[in-house]
Amino acid sequence: MLVLGLHHPESDLHLDYWERGDTWGQGMMSIALATSALWTGRVDEALQRATQARVLFPEGSDPLGSIQATAVEGRALVVAGRVVEGMRMLHDGFAATAPGHNDHEMLRNAIASAAAVVGDVATAWRVIDEPDALDPDRLGESDRAVAVALTHLHDGDPLGAVRLADLVRSPRDTVPDEAGFPWAWAVLALAVGATGGDASVYAAAVEQSARATYADRALARAAEACAAARRGDEDAARDALERAEAAVPEGGDRLHPAIIAVARAECLSALGTDDAAEADDRAARAVAALGIDPRGWHTVFGRACGRAPQPSGA
Repeated sequence: MLVLGLHHPESDLHLDYWERGDTWGQGMMSIALATSALWTGRVDEALQRATQARVLFPEGSDPLGSIQATAVEGRALVVAGRVVEGMRMLHDGFAATAPGHNDHEMLRNAIASAAAVVGDVATAWRVIDEPDALDPDRLGESDRAVAVALTHLHDGDPLGAVRLADLVRSPRDTVPDEAGFPWAWAVLALAVGATGGDASVYAAAVEQSARATYADRALARAAEACAAARRGDEDAARDALERAEAAVPEGGDRLHPAIIAVARAECLSALGTDDAAEADDRAARAVAALGIDPRGWHTVFGRACGRAPQPSGA
């Protein structure tokens, strides 16, 4: 039996599918609602709806629908802080698909994106390689390119990440009514900042984009904080960190608050503030609770703050 969560306009259509006994329609609508919930920070709801979708696609009925549900559920588990469980789900689905098929590539991109966000460099490099072009209309391709760039940052290679700028449209070339690439711009704000460049155009573009997710904004604001710490502006750094924390809504995301905690620790350490050690301790506890290796994110934010890089251990 379906358990509908928060009401959305699409839920009426979902209920219609249910009343007509259209399980395929129910499953696809559940995936759409789960995806929307995930990208707007309603992670607990995303998990509920993605699980519903998987149940509605029994084995052999619609493999692509089932794989889509698995990809969303796995990534939602990771963002919810259930990292091992989420990565296992994605890997199991990936192993069960045939290379070269759309479902295989979809899960490859999901693994790469999830690994990059948690800082698992070894896993990310096992499933992806450097893109030499970017087709934003091809499913998952932009996610793959950003995952590559973020993995370069975890590796202490901001110049490798900056190469993403050659693949996406610059904020300067994007007219106001175009969505652009806010997810890429957020990563580029960190990458450009780590090279000592002016990341403000990328951070500002994320803020102005109607397509930016809360996670994009959180990372872009963390990049602003790092840039402020790099120039020794404590007030601006603290303000940007508070805005980064505020970008993450209450709804089950346990990963991004930990990432921003690492950003705070690196910024305050770069500034040499009295509460730097306390911030570092809080960040250590936050990432330990998720069972992830924080060295990659320390490298990302440390380089953006102008501090010496830490090896990721990959």
